[in-house]
Amino acid sequence: MFSAVLFLLLARPLAGILGVPQLTTGMELLALVPACMALGNLGAFTYARDVRFERSVSIEIIPQLLITLAAWPVAVWLKDFRAFIWLQIGKAALSTLVSYVVGGRRHAFGFQKDFCWEIFRFSWPLMLSGFIMLCSTQGDRLLMTKGFSLEQLGTYGVAYVLASAPSFALLKIVGGTALPILSRASGDPTLLRSQYALVTQVYSLCGALFAVGMVIAGEQVIVLLYGSKYAGTGILAAWLSCGHAVRMIRGAPTGVAWSRGETSSQMLGNVVRLAGLALVVPVIWFKGPLFWVAAAGLVGEILALLAQTIAV
Repeated sequence: MFSAVLFLLLARPLAGILGVPQLTTGMELLALVPACMALGNLGAFTYARDVRFERSVSIEIIPQLLITLAAWPVAVWLKDFRAFIWLQIGKAALSTLVSYVVGGRRHAFGFQKDFCWEIFRFSWPLMLSGFIMLCSTQGDRLLMTKGFSLEQLGTYGVAYVLASAPSFALLKIVGGTALPILSRASGDPTLLRSQYALVTQVYSLCGALFAVGMVIAGEQVIVLLYGSKYAGTGILAAWLSCGHAVRMIRGAPTGVAWSRGETSSQMLGNVVRLAGLALVVPVIWFKGPLFWVAAAGLVGEILALLAQTIAV
């Protein structure tokens, strides 16, 4: 719920920074998305400890399928950005509804004073880390508004979506599977090291295959999906994909830390990741090519990976 309040407060300033004040109301409405997610029943995710994912997967698949089916009719009906806003809100609401249907455990609102400190100790680095990650991943585009045209921003956005969507999906799938395994081994240092090595290899393999695939065929995929006007974005897509590949590998030390109930190392990694954002400033100042922004992000991801690995 904190995210919903934060999003509501930042909607107007962000609309002003981006130069789209007419979207203020729409951005404020998007605060309903984290509000809906905060009210969800997390019972389905407790089954992951027994490596049973059918309930948690249902929370993802069912709303996504229904919203995909509704996307075209809603777009034809509203004919502007409101379609995107209401589809996002609808997906969040459906996810919350499905979470109660498949939760498998009774859910009731309450207050347990004894758990407050433990929850705060575990979650405050995650909240701060999430905010820092938001700044590092989205801050580059805010800075880019000062040095690049809208057309260039659109090109960067298309390449970023293509590079980020598969990596986030793989990170979520592998992470969701690996965390219960690492948690079971957390009490045995020898077994944990063995499982950590295995998870690292899986992440590294997925990241390498993804990066190589995008370096070879990234431009062709973009042109196929979005048209010939995006020809020439191959170098940009390659740099962005390499950055996301390194972020995938960061999932290994993050998983080990989470399995031990420790979240500060992830926060440290995200703080170090801000170095990439700092490198974007001279790129804009000296009007460097667009792919240098992505290269700066890659440097930040590598430094973050090193910091997290040492901390774990």
